[in-house]
Amino acid sequence: MIFSTLVGLPRVERPTDRDPRGGRRKLARALSNSDQKKKKNMSDEVPPNTDATNGEDKKKAEAITIRVKDQSGEETFFKVKPNTKMEKIFSAYAQRKGVPASALRFLLDGTRISGDQTPKMLELEDQDQIDCALEQVGGGLRC
Repeated sequence: MIFSTLVGLPRVERPTDRDPRGGRRKLARALSNSDQKKKKNMSDEVPPNTDATNGEDKKKAEAITIRVKDQSGEETFFKVKPNTKMEKIFSAYAQRKGVPASALRFLLDGTRISGDQTPKMLELEDQDQIDCALEQVGGGLRC
């Protein structure tokens, strides 16, 4: 390579002479700088919202974790939003267990939960437990 520079030919770069990242460092810096400029411009245009209602909206949209416990004691966890219908949780649980949803009954503190209710309606909090049992037909009368 030295010979080519002495003769007057353009120098050929070896891979070790270049930036180890293939010359991408300058491009990354340029993109980073343009992103920072965009962020500054966007923050200058829109003043921050300091309403108390903004914090309340975020709490409403936050997901809660619900534990579904079956008769054998196995727990399955679901992370849902407060306005999600319980029917969606029931069908997901039934699908995981490989059982038809119509064969399962879901109870909260001994009271049956219907599919059109939501965690918000049931006043469920994070890590609350729902019991699941297979539906029984008969068995209540003794002869």
